Amino acid sequence: LAKGSFNVDKLVAALPADSQEQVQKNGDVTLISGPETKLPHAVAFIGSSIAVAGDLASVKAALDRASHVNSISPDLATRVQALSTTKDVWTVSLASMASLLPGAVGSKDSPVTQTLGLVKNIQASSGGVKFGATIELTGEAVADTAQNATALADVVKMIAGLMSMSAAQNPEIGAAAKLLQNIAVTTTGATVNISASVSEEQVEELIKLASGPKVPRAARRGTRL
Repeated sequence: LAKGSFNVDKLVAALPADSQEQVQKNGDVTLISGPETKLPHAVAFIGSSIAVAGDLASVKAALDRASHVNSISPDLATRVQALSTTKDVWTVSLASMASLLPGAVGSKDSPVTQTLGLVKNIQASSGGVKFGATIELTGEAVADTAQNATALADVVKMIAGLMSMSAAQNPEIGAAAKLLQNIAVTTTGATVNISASVSEEQVEELIKLASGPKVPRAARRGTRL
């Protein structure tokens, strides 16, 4: 879901002519679904301030719930209030990562599977960004045990260290490594706290590298005849 200001009429008018039949209107709700021959995804607008996107069944279910009185848990409401008043962009979840991530990946002894196992121990998480001349990033993950929280923090520190080591060989990684120079990872009981601050210039440098022209592989290695 996204909250903003959407010009629904212009968005609908911009659709190809053969997609107009996929537009349904019901009161202040506009539902745009994809062709049935493809993945049944959809986007809906509730008035001009709320957009809902996802698979068709989930979007329709969200629209049904929108017409009823809904509430969230007091704990989640408290977290939302704290983040929305201090951050420009934020996210919060009380769902365990185990319920959101796929099952086993590869062999049980592979680094990917072991890391995924640690991530699945996260029971709740939140994060936010505060924009300004200095951009502040914060994150919090609550693990099931203090031991797993420490292991998760060690993985984050290891990834940051590996990126710093690879910075000399890859300019893009080098720019990303600069973003991690001020990262702080601490644990309090079962909670992992992550914070970092970067300048606007560093972020702009990373964006330019990521969006810059790519040199074709043949041009880098030479073309064989």
